[in-house]
Amino acid sequence: MIPAHCRLLYLFCFIYFTILNNNEEDIIFLLLLISVSITSDIGGFVFGKIFKGKKLTSISPNKTFSGMYGSYVFSLLLILIYKNFIEFNYLFIIIIIISTISQFGDIFISYLKRKSNLKDTGHILPGHGGMLDRFDGQIFALSFGSLFLLIS
Repeated sequence: MIPAHCRLLYLFCFIYFTILNNNEEDIIFLLLLISVSITSDIGGFVFGKIFKGKKLTSISPNKTFSGMYGSYVFSLLLILIYKNFIEFNYLFIIIIIISTISQFGDIFISYLKRKSNLKDTGHILPGHGGMLDRFDGQIFALSFGSLFLLIS
């Protein structure tokens, strides 16, 4: 497995060179990836707290199916913002894929924490999963999203 600091270095380089390249389309796509990850996280939290419901997985007991649906709903609202920059069908597909990957990243980091008997991934933000919980979905979303830029 690639060490966390190497993955973070890759992501920082990806973000830095995307901005440095000053290509408007790449910057908009980067903002889309970050936006989808953030709205996915917020939507999952809001819908999960309001609607509760059946647990999604035993890995992360606070994850529910309603939270998963909320992640998609909130993320798809971004179509209203990005529809003038990215073709609708492509935008819809990218949002669904990146939201799914972001949710998977969140669950995967929870899985690693459970395997390591950790409640938090650090001392910053104790009780909230640590700093990594703020960025786990983005790490996966940006990594996979950068592949979309390479193949498009």
